[in-house]
Amino acid sequence: MIKPLFSLILACFSCNAAADWTYSTHSNELRLYFSPSSVRDIVSGFKQAWTMHENITNGNKVAYLVEYDCLNGSAKVSKGVTYDLQGNTIGNVVDFLNMPFQPTVPGTVGYGMLQSVCNFSHVYAHDNRYQGRNYCAENGSCFGDVSKFNGLLKTNYVNGYYRSNGTYVRGHYRSR
Repeated sequence: MIKPLFSLILACFSCNAAADWTYSTHSNELRLYFSPSSVRDIVSGFKQAWTMHENITNGNKVAYLVEYDCLNGSAKVSKGVTYDLQGNTIGNVVDFLNMPFQPTVPGTVGYGMLQSVCNFSHVYAHDNRYQGRNYCAENGSCFGDVSKFNGLLKTNYVNGYYRSNGTYVRGHYRSR
């Protein structure tokens, strides 16, 4: 009974290897993605989502089910599973049952992922105009952020560019 149940649970986690991964952010060693279809509102200010951490050097991937405290800027991992280059699971699903929420630091990949998930809106997820969009830009502004200038949602992406004086303006989101 336990073995078939574990196989069913592992199969559910394995399906995440082929999920709809959307790029969020990166570091020198990792590329981080999240699955928009997995984003869930748990309670007010808290979200849960599957994230994928891809090792840039060897290509191995680890998927984590992460809970985000969007109000306090912290996160905790609930589950994890490792995949090889072909998308096959390596090892068992790991439960992180007692892991506490950890603060995320602005400018880090953890903070970038928190911003991507917490600012993600299912309103836009089913609109073809927004499919395949990166949810946070080079400057840290994220799709769906509220503009502090006009109170509108930032949904327009501006590519990075050079001004006539040679200054580089990082890619960013803006409202209309």
